[in-house]
Amino acid sequence: MRRRIQSPPMGLLGMVALIFLAEAAVARRELDVAGILAWDWRQAVRATSSRAREADVLVFGDSLAKLGVQPRVIEAASGRKVHNLAVSGSHAPMQYELLRRSLEAGARPSAILVDFKMDLLAQDPAVNARHWPEALGVRGAMGLARAIGDRSLFGAMLLARQSPTIRNRLELREAVVGWVRGAPKDPRPHSLSFLRNWRVNRGAQLFPKNPAFKDFDFPAGLKPGTWAPRPVHTVYVDRFLKLAADHKIPVYWLLMPTSPGILAIFEANGDEGRYRAFVARCQAKYHNVTIFDATRAGYAAELFSDPVHLDRDTLLSHTSMEGIRRAAGGAIAAVDAVMEGWARAAFVAMRPPGHHAERTRAMGFCVFGNAGIAAYHARARWGLRRIAVVDFDVHHGNGTQDMFENDADLLYVSSHQFPCYPGTGAASERGVANNIVNLPLRPGSDGPAFRQAWETTGLPALAAFKPELLIISAGFDAHRADPLAQLRLDTADFGWITDRLLAIADSSCQGRTVSILEGGYDLQALAASAALHVRRLMRQ
Repeated sequence: MRRRIQSPPMGLLGMVALIFLAEAAVARRELDVAGILAWDWRQAVRATSSRAREADVLVFGDSLAKLGVQPRVIEAASGRKVHNLAVSGSHAPMQYELLRRSLEAGARPSAILVDFKMDLLAQDPAVNARHWPEALGVRGAMGLARAIGDRSLFGAMLLARQSPTIRNRLELREAVVGWVRGAPKDPRPHSLSFLRNWRVNRGAQLFPKNPAFKDFDFPAGLKPGTWAPRPVHTVYVDRFLKLAADHKIPVYWLLMPTSPGILAIFEANGDEGRYRAFVARCQAKYHNVTIFDATRAGYAAELFSDPVHLDRDTLLSHTSMEGIRRAAGGAIAAVDAVMEGWARAAFVAMRPPGHHAERTRAMGFCVFGNAGIAAYHARARWGLRRIAVVDFDVHHGNGTQDMFENDADLLYVSSHQFPCYPGTGAASERGVANNIVNLPLRPGSDGPAFRQAWETTGLPALAAFKPELLIISAGFDAHRADPLAQLRLDTADFGWITDRLLAIADSSCQGRTVSILEGGYDLQALAASAALHVRRLMRQ
């Protein structure tokens, strides 16, 4: 009697089809899903077969090297072409794999700079299981799992290699949670911003400041006084140095700066000594290794964004000061032009911007607070008392607030994305006499939300203040096309706010208005928005 072959349940087939559809959807839209760390790994691997081959100097390591070693700075000083292959949060096996791939692709660097971060040498590389498939083939994954002694890691890496949903599971979970809570998160702007930063800085990154950092914050996950490298990292550090030695390439091992408080802790508990002993053993074995020790470079604690990362978002070259002085001078000249009466309004098309620069600190691409300087000049030369600065840049002007908050005769009104860089700008920050008016907007806020915030709070506060001079910090990075944040304004919204501000200036200060360019990083959106803003200033 023949046995009847049963068909598979339709529900099971439907479930399998749904899984394949989900995997395909994620694979097609990975830019909208993948986090910045995933892109960091991917871009470094891709660069080994392209940009690395053209470089005379290659940089390897983790976030210390990625943020602290800037190819353009080295190129300007040495004339050598540099590419940074460092990957944030990566371990010694990744540095070896990137060097191996680069050399096999034809790279012939005359020097290698590398950083093996102390706490990462003590960390289990399995924490990056979902990222390893970006760099390792099946044989490499098997070798890493064998070196660690963890067979399950090999399976986890293979699953992540084949499945986009597993590879991006944390980002997908975060997106679902945000959607359920009514606050969906769109990683695409962050990814596009990262990719642009990566391209412009030859694989390196500029790091935003963390104003909340305290010098004695201890790195999470590292127990003091117990440091030792994991055997797997010892193996791969040795492989990295041997591969360079076999190709007769000098290696410069970078001991990167550490904040004074953390360095004191490491030295007191013996971790610093144990790490240096490990470095010395490696150098003794490979004579092509030179140690560059910057741990005692003398950087003050306030220059760090966390225990080991310097604030690198505001870099200067030997020609920077001329442009910086011209930007501040342009703001001063605009005030004089308006007060002398030969212009009702003036637009200062200068860079660098200024609204992040505090009294004693440059940050956020800003060195001098141009709008604040213009206000103080108006007071010193023209005897004005009540001066207002309004700011519609997507980032809060912490520098202008710092200059104004203790002076009741100066008003600062700002709309901005919150939370966002630089972390200030809450509505509760009100100044000594309610002279600080912050209008925080949630990520994703559009033109109607922007206009409502100004109509209900910002514009009434400005009208009640009755300024004798109106200064505008005109940032256009709240445009929906701008890559640095997630507000969704249109060009017309900048025309609207300009008209509303000019109406108040006409009623309180004879129309005297000085507008100073701040942010804006999508060139087309910046051009269209700034042009409309200037036409409105000209009353066209």
